[in-house]
Amino acid sequence: MGRPLTGDPDNVIKLWTRNGPCQIELLSGDITSLPMEESVDIVMVSAFPGDYSPMAGTLMGALKRNLGINIAQLANHIEVDLRYLFSCWLSKPIAQKSPFKKVLCFERNRQGLSVPAQIREMFRAFVPVFNNQDHTVITPLLATGHQHQSKGVVLSMMLEGAAEWINAGLPLRKLKICLYEGISKELQAIFNASKLKFLKRNEAMKEQIFLKKFDVYIIFNPKDKQFLSDIKNMLTYKMNGIKIYDSHPAISDNVWQNNIFQSMVASKRIISILSPAFMESEVCLEQYNMAICCNRLLSINVLTPFYVQTIDKLPSYMGLVQWIECRVRKEGETWNEKVKSACSIVVKDVQKADDMRLDTAITDSEDSNEKHTYDVFISYSHKNPTHAEKLLQSFSDVDRSIKVFYDRSALTTGSNWQNMIYESVGECKCLIALLSETYMSSIVCTEEYNLGLARYMTMDKDMMMIPVYIEDLKNVPDHVSFMKPINAVQKFDDTASQLSRSVIRFLKGDKVDYLRDYILQTPVDIEYLLSTQRCKEVREQYEPNKDDSITINRLKPVEIPAEKLAPDDNSETDIAISYTGDSIHLVGTFIHMLNGLYPNLNISTHSALDQSRFTALDTAKKIVVFVSRDFVKNEHHMQELHLAVNRQRSSKQHILYLIKTTVLDETPFFTRILPYNVVSTDGVWQEFQSTFPKKKTKSMKMSYAKEMILEHSRQFLCHYYEYFAMVKAVEDVLESILHEKSENGKQVPLLLNVGGVAITRGDSVKSDSKVTEEPKKSSNKDSKQTTEVLQDEKPKELNEKGTQGESPNELNDEGMHHDKPKELNEKETQGNKPKELNEKETKGNEPKELNEKETQVNKPKEFNEKETQGNEPKELNEKETQGNKPKEFNNKETQGDETKTLNKKKQPQENDTENANSAQTAVGESKHTDSDVANGTKNKKVSKNDHPADKGQVKQNEKKSSACTVL
Repeated sequence: MGRPLTGDPDNVIKLWTRNGPCQIELLSGDITSLPMEESVDIVMVSAFPGDYSPMAGTLMGALKRNLGINIAQLANHIEVDLRYLFSCWLSKPIAQKSPFKKVLCFERNRQGLSVPAQIREMFRAFVPVFNNQDHTVITPLLATGHQHQSKGVVLSMMLEGAAEWINAGLPLRKLKICLYEGISKELQAIFNASKLKFLKRNEAMKEQIFLKKFDVYIIFNPKDKQFLSDIKNMLTYKMNGIKIYDSHPAISDNVWQNNIFQSMVASKRIISILSPAFMESEVCLEQYNMAICCNRLLSINVLTPFYVQTIDKLPSYMGLVQWIECRVRKEGETWNEKVKSACSIVVKDVQKADDMRLDTAITDSEDSNEKHTYDVFISYSHKNPTHAEKLLQSFSDVDRSIKVFYDRSALTTGSNWQNMIYESVGECKCLIALLSETYMSSIVCTEEYNLGLARYMTMDKDMMMIPVYIEDLKNVPDHVSFMKPINAVQKFDDTASQLSRSVIRFLKGDKVDYLRDYILQTPVDIEYLLSTQRCKEVREQYEPNKDDSITINRLKPVEIPAEKLAPDDNSETDIAISYTGDSIHLVGTFIHMLNGLYPNLNISTHSALDQSRFTALDTAKKIVVFVSRDFVKNEHHMQELHLAVNRQRSSKQHILYLIKTTVLDETPFFTRILPYNVVSTDGVWQEFQSTFPKKKTKSMKMSYAKEMILEHSRQFLCHYYEYFAMVKAVEDVLESILHEKSENGKQVPLLLNVGGVAITRGDSVKSDSKVTEEPKKSSNKDSKQTTEVLQDEKPKELNEKGTQGESPNELNDEGMHHDKPKELNEKETQGNKPKELNEKETKGNEPKELNEKETQVNKPKEFNEKETQGNEPKELNEKETQGNKPKEFNNKETQGDETKTLNKKKQPQENDTENANSAQTAVGESKHTDSDVANGTKNKKVSKNDHPADKGQVKQNEKKSSACTVL
């Protein structure tokens, strides 16, 4: 290593922007000595065109010598090639352990433009590379070594280019400029001059952020002047001397947005008067979007929508924001009382803002993502509020320190209610579901239940789930009955009291007899479960090509019209795509294939959350989301995902198409049970790849377009198994767009019910510790060979922790833990493993360790005889007695039978709903409607003998892969 990397707090330029604070630092020393705890996303290097020699005295040389990073090798696997437009290229992720994730290599190759000018223009390339995702970058003074450019000129150009693009909205959170030989007086003077220049520009923004000029900013259409007058009068009545900004902006000049934004950030709260007139005004919509930016900049929810008149079609992104209900909708309500209540909330928030500490007004983006952690989450229908309130009071009576999520108090105005619910269920320690007919018919309630059930089945953070009957149900779905809900129909008050005391003891680590039936012993691997289901469906749709072309063929080809669209025929958005940089190679391949099959589709890929982007996401015929590790970490892109989910929830047509491109982290949990249409790491794609000669599929699949894709590149590389996954995605999306039918489908929950899938398949939670039997050889020779090839073909980058050929020992064939069939006696639980696992030989296969005590739990005391008998689904009688899945599969010993088709009738039934966007109403009144969907019909049976390639799928043994059927 060379000189240690050091910095001076005075050598920092802080820039205040709409996206929050950013900064530029000047350091001295060796870049390769950057500590791991200060790691950055991108390290920049410079080179002569095509020359990546690790010469002494260069950063490329130091990277290879000190960290083993070979730029020449990275150049062979470029992720994004921007040399033609921006004189640089971006590498794929660096394999070695280093403080840098990727390399951006600057090469001079544009004639007629000086190197300093090219360096300044190079920051423009960050726009598509960052894709609206926060990034940190470290760089030397480019082109000043063996290329002999002036250090002073280059430093000035780098500072100017970075600052201009950051102020324009580029999410460059931190830029570190390093001088290996130290900072000379000349360079220090240049930096100081630039710092003074940029700080003056940002001083006005900073002062307005901290020193609030207005209490309330009101967004309105002048047509709603009566609403405006009533609201202003009530605010003045509630708070004497309140300062209100209520000027409708003039748009005669080109800087009105900047002036309006400065006034907004200088306000403590922003009221938007939502009405049909509001939706007619582009100025109102633009201001609304600016208010959303203020939410992020200030790290608090300053936006406070007043919903005063019903809007026929409220945009999905507005429907996600928790509003205050000001509409008169019930008998006895008055407009005056509604406005009075809404203004009281605003005044209270304004007064709280006066006490807010300055150092908490703005935080770094990594600190601004609030964790919605609760001890208990009460999931209930708003048609049954009394039961939820009694349960909440019971917890308060026992221990007021227990943090309970009760939506009427937890969902704050201006927040993303859907995100808050998903995160709160995803982080809570215990979920209590109050079951009623209206609960079972609500889409959002069903999603809460499905998310809680998935966490419970995987034993995520030892989360507890307790369903409670508060009224008799006509039809009890299997995924509910197997949980043995507590019966509190007759004596809810007593149940609430006992339940609250027991849960609090559980949270404190005590063993509680009352809850013993809800303590699981071993988790279910839901990723394996869902991936197996999807792999089977892919095999039913596709087969490998039999000629020399390396591709896959759809058994029922998509009919593509001979007459294509003319370039100017299509003004509406056909496809809106959301993605982050780690999926860019697949996005490019996807678009290239689309253009090849059906040119001139209108595809929206830009990532700025402005009005045009919101409109595209809200009107596109198809929204395609590429979900990846980087995607779920990015606030902007997760906002796009929530918008798409909310839009799909309210639609009967299949709008949302989900593609998962990487293994995901454990959080947010809900991303693990989204209804993914394609997962590129599924074993079925490698299975297809293994049918072609290794020498042909060893190299990468190249997609080369005649025109620029994603505004910056023509060439995209991906593995062949990824290419096959994109073939399916492209054909699915085209079929949906070209052959769109007038669907009278059903509105369905957007989070999958993994309990229903597990029951249908016969999978369960294990009550024993290990499965010791070895698997029998499959009678299917082709399946055995396929598995062997898959294990040889597995790419290194897809095997982070596990290896192919392993079958998760969490999944066995016992049946659900709480519903062991009564007819399974002791003799049947100790049978030998059968030679073949087929439908005729499914009994007597339980492992010896599995005894009746471990597979059957006692019913809760509250259960009456009727509720504890006869609720076992018929499918379980046949499936829960199968032998356990062996812990490991080796290369030669696999099972070969295909799973049977899942009945998609398990999708929830439609009920009445005003609009999925009315998933919320008044603060203190509602978070969602309870009239959307009933989740009740049973699945068909599915054989447990899965395809061998599913055992060797690209599962990575991290329990992070999630997949399922199309909606």
